[in-house]
Amino acid sequence: YILQGSIQNLHRQKETAEKQLKHFCSERNIRVFPHVVISENIADGIETCLQGTAIGPLRPNLVMFGWPTDLQIAATILEKCRTAALLQMGQLLLYDRGLPEHHPESRRIDVWWRGRKNGSLMIVLAHLLQNNYEWSQAKIRVLRLVEHEAGISPAMESLQQLLDDARLTGQAIALASDRPVHQIIRENSGDADLVFLGFEI
Repeated sequence: YILQGSIQNLHRQKETAEKQLKHFCSERNIRVFPHVVISENIADGIETCLQGTAIGPLRPNLVMFGWPTDLQIAATILEKCRTAALLQMGQLLLYDRGLPEHHPESRRIDVWWRGRKNGSLMIVLAHLLQNNYEWSQAKIRVLRLVEHEAGISPAMESLQQLLDDARLTGQAIALASDRPVHQIIRENSGDADLVFLGFEI
């Protein structure tokens, strides 16, 4: 949590904010290490968190932001995603529409991979989510879009290797099309409960 203002004015509120944050996480059974930073502005506060958050020798290697709807906030978040990349941290942007209404046994997680280095991370995140009781029965599909039919077989092999390396049961799907990628994703994952899409800043 970032308190906006000066340390001189807000040092007493920091302790209260830490207690509130701990209470919030405890009430919802969120197992985290709450951290409160005082900063003159949000951008500098995020930077402080990215560089200075550690628990003993443990340092975070992944940062997650909510999907920004305000363009000014979006610019700040993308700038901090670049900072995280320089610090060799993975970046997640979460667009949250709430929990799916489907029963847990019919849930599906789709992971779209473009053959870049983020495939392993997305697979691991899908697997970790399956450790949550509400998602434990969710099916995982790993999908890849290629330009030509000849690319389907090598793509399937790569996808299966991703699943095997993660020791994960899932379905590998390779599709060939020259249509816009957003149309293909919508057609194939529009009914998924969760979709992982890789991105580059």
